[in-house]
Amino acid sequence: MAFSIIVFATLFCHIWAMNRASTSFSVPVIETQTSDQYSCYDYSLDHVELEHLKSIRVDVDRSKVHHVTFSFCENPLTNSSVWTCGHLQGHVCDGYAVNVAGWNSKTLDTGHFEFPSGVTVRYGKKTRLVHLVTQIHFRGEVKDYHEPIVNVTLFPHQNVNPSSLNYQTYMILSSGFIPQNSNTGYFAESACEWKKPPVTAYKFYSHTHHYGFMAEGFLIRNNTWRFIGGELTKNRTRDWSSIPGGPLVIYPGDIIAARCLYINKEDKPVPFGLTDQQEMCNFEVNFGYESRYSKEFKRSFACMSNTQEFSFCKTKALHGFCQ
Repeated sequence: MAFSIIVFATLFCHIWAMNRASTSFSVPVIETQTSDQYSCYDYSLDHVELEHLKSIRVDVDRSKVHHVTFSFCENPLTNSSVWTCGHLQGHVCDGYAVNVAGWNSKTLDTGHFEFPSGVTVRYGKKTRLVHLVTQIHFRGEVKDYHEPIVNVTLFPHQNVNPSSLNYQTYMILSSGFIPQNSNTGYFAESACEWKKPPVTAYKFYSHTHHYGFMAEGFLIRNNTWRFIGGELTKNRTRDWSSIPGGPLVIYPGDIIAARCLYINKEDKPVPFGLTDQQEMCNFEVNFGYESRYSKEFKRSFACMSNTQEFSFCKTKALHGFCQ
């Protein structure tokens, strides 16, 4: 009898796991007031007990949207379900938060992001992550439009305990401006020391606007440079690329550095900023960390350098790059 109960229970759990349902929703129609408007939508996950995210898909009206990103949140920064959030790019949560890839018009990517094997986001009422905030960067004004512009689907793992590592992201950014008449090219460079526990990095992502041509990232340990990845930033076929040579362990004391190449033939500088007419130098890595380090990685985080004040060659720990 006991054996029969065990067999039945095992079979029931197997069937239940194999039928874990995806979650789909549409962002309500949002009318924008200006071009380049950023709007956020909070979707509650309080109907979910516990899921382990395997992948996320976003379908967008490409004529209306510049890019879409997601943040799993303990709480959103506002009580409104829809709000304007341009000044909060990537920082739309209060408490624990995980930023997740979405879709970018600068690539030919379909908008289906799958997490690295062995890494996941745990979400639902049994976790701290009970909200999903969708951040949309619109191209222009949206008026008198009645069809959903953004549709989202979350696909959970069918295995109840699929992973020992938690997902998080780290971004390197530039501020300042690209000088005028940079006809032969101008590099914006950034770097920061890794001061958190060890993690395993899997993929990288880069992003520039109209003046950017290339981005690349490096890990520096004991004056030895290792290539994280690089790519031409125009007409890319995908948002995220695997790190050459496979996953990379980042240890405390390592330096993560990145640079982007621009050509500005105009007689005026181009500032870094949030709009499509400004520029960006974003180099991001995603990584997995052990659950015992949850407090250290409670939020996605970033490193920023002013391109007029910082360069590899002027930094003692990095000047070997220029020798």
